Amino acid sequence: MAETPAAAPTAAPATVAVRIALRTAQITAAADRDLAQALADAQQRAEDAPSDADPVERFLAQLALGVLQQRAARYDLALSLLRQALEAAEQLGERSALGAVRRALGNVHVEIGEYAPALAEFLHALAADEAAGDDASRAATLRTIGVVYSKAGDPEQGLQFYRDSLALTRALGDVPGSARTLNNIGINLKNLGRLDESEAALRESLALFRQLDSPAGLAGAASNLALTLHKRGDLAAAEALQRESIDVAQRAGYELALVNAQRGLSEALLAAGRLDDAHAAARAALATAEAMGSRPEQARCLRALVDVCKARGDAAAALAHFESFHAIERALFTEESDRKLRALQVSYQVAQLARQSAEDPLTGLANRRSLDARLAAEWAAVRSGGSAHGRRLSLALIDVDEFKQVNDRWSHAMGDAVLRAVARRLREFCRESDFVARYGGEEFALLLPATDVDGAQVLCEKLRATLAAHDWNALAPGLRVTVSIGVADDAAAADVESLLAAADAQLYAAKRGGRNQVRAPLQAAGKKPSTDR
Repeated sequence: MAETPAAAPTAAPATVAVRIALRTAQITAAADRDLAQALADAQQRAEDAPSDADPVERFLAQLALGVLQQRAARYDLALSLLRQALEAAEQLGERSALGAVRRALGNVHVEIGEYAPALAEFLHALAADEAAGDDASRAATLRTIGVVYSKAGDPEQGLQFYRDSLALTRALGDVPGSARTLNNIGINLKNLGRLDESEAALRESLALFRQLDSPAGLAGAASNLALTLHKRGDLAAAEALQRESIDVAQRAGYELALVNAQRGLSEALLAAGRLDDAHAAARAALATAEAMGSRPEQARCLRALVDVCKARGDAAAALAHFESFHAIERALFTEESDRKLRALQVSYQVAQLARQSAEDPLTGLANRRSLDARLAAEWAAVRSGGSAHGRRLSLALIDVDEFKQVNDRWSHAMGDAVLRAVARRLREFCRESDFVARYGGEEFALLLPATDVDGAQVLCEKLRATLAAHDWNALAPGLRVTVSIGVADDAAAADVESLLAAADAQLYAAKRGGRNQVRAPLQAAGKKPSTDR
């Protein structure tokens, strides 16, 4: 086989992921401003697309229409469009596309009360996000999994998923994502009776949505804050916020926020003793829920009407509403669907335990245990015949320069953010056959099969330059991050331990030589780098 220099990793997957992230953000922002106009624009864009349009563009058009129809509460149409988008994503073979459409499908199932199918879709999405190394998409999926657990009656577990999502969105500087997750955190804290924490989270969420000029987000956060204030006995403030939410949701065409605010207004008015006004608000909420076709929302509105009718002394109406409520609740939580949901929960927890044993929790990379296992397997493969045919195995150890200064100057939280960012760059840079792991502390390891030390040095120099040129100011003004890299291959190594020791010695030489450089044993004179690919 002809020897060729190490090829730089292809940028295509990252490009597709970026296009999906940008379009998803555009869809959400457009729907928040004016849902009807966003739908019209998306439909026109889909109709204007030529038959030979870029496959990614066709997928994005289908995804946009499906998501917007879900926002408009046209659930059957949304499911149809999103299933078409899923077929397109499978044809593309892009993990980021699969994650986006699976998450969208799960959102539809949540809103119509089908929690087992929703969780199944979200777990598919999470697997795609993790395989693609897409932390932004993973943050959104963790948030949606939290919604399923919360709506299925486990707010504590839902809260943990929300906190994991918030940590990612804050590290990424994703303000809209942080605002949405804080809103969900506030809801769960309210349901758990932790009202001070709930109010703080919801006020932060509301402030972010006002800053973003997001009507739909503002409507949801205002309504949820009103519910917390209601529980604290501030009925006047609760009523004012619910009326603001109704006004904003109606103008934005966001029916889910509208029905929540109408129902919340009814509850505030009932607590204030204004029974006729409470009854009118509850009836309006039920009409909105029925128009949406959302059984969970219909059940909540019927339960609110039961309370209002009882307070008004109308026992017959209260009983009729309760029977309707009970029928929907029974349909939503059948024994079969509950069994499916619990089976999915168990399988997810088993998968989580397996992943935690192999994964570094901070960066999401493989951990030292996984590296040791992979290194042993690759070493055995080379020694069983690959080396005799010119196939080599290289190892690079990578150390973040002056990392202690990052912690001391900016904080340990910023240090963690730097390590996560370096891990993302490593994942993006690596070839399909390479293996990247967190070696310990601020050190990473890069295992390069079918690559000799000269080819590894070429590749690692490109990696070092990429990290040095990265815009670290996006994390903190004045921040600069570089790495030192030591490289070795199996040519002069007697075993795995000596290969690790050789790479470590070269890393030490790079650090001692001034940092921000790659060091490797002397190249053979006139030898071309070999990567066997």
